[in-house]
Amino acid sequence: MIREHVAVHRTKAKEHKINPLWEVCMLQTYFVGKGRIDYFVVVDNIIEKKLITLDSAALLKEEEKDLFIKLENDYQDVKGDIEKQATIVQDFGDSRSAQVPWLERTGFPGHLVGLKDEEIKSSSQLPRKSEGDEKADVNLVRIIHAAESVLRDAYALRVSVLQESVNASEIFLDV
Repeated sequence: MIREHVAVHRTKAKEHKINPLWEVCMLQTYFVGKGRIDYFVVVDNIIEKKLITLDSAALLKEEEKDLFIKLENDYQDVKGDIEKQATIVQDFGDSRSAQVPWLERTGFPGHLVGLKDEEIKSSSQLPRKSEGDEKADVNLVRIIHAAESVLRDAYALRVSVLQESVNASEIFLDV
């Protein structure tokens, strides 16, 4: 292919030193469409061996400096607002995320709207035990034992149902 190119343009590789046929450059790729990639040239400051500093950059007018300072402050304010807003649960009605049917049926997401992440997390954590809390923890211990008992019964029921279905399938296979 190179030989064909050289033959068409009637240039030889040794002429590259006198009259460069190409020059080294950096390319950046971008996707134009499905399966199609294009390139564009990127200027590399390392090749020029000079660093753009505040002194070498074009000096800004006072109004431009004030504008950039104001823009930076606005950016920081908006960034803080976004971070604060991200910690609060939003309404799920307009959400494009995957909706879980049982959550919608129970209406559980509606109870979370407006709550902060810390509030939700703290609602599922047990309080730290302090001295003298033994009497106050009696009800909590009863609730935990009751919930544990219900979960064990549900698990045992599920296992027995699965065992019965396995036994039933063995009966049909024996016939």
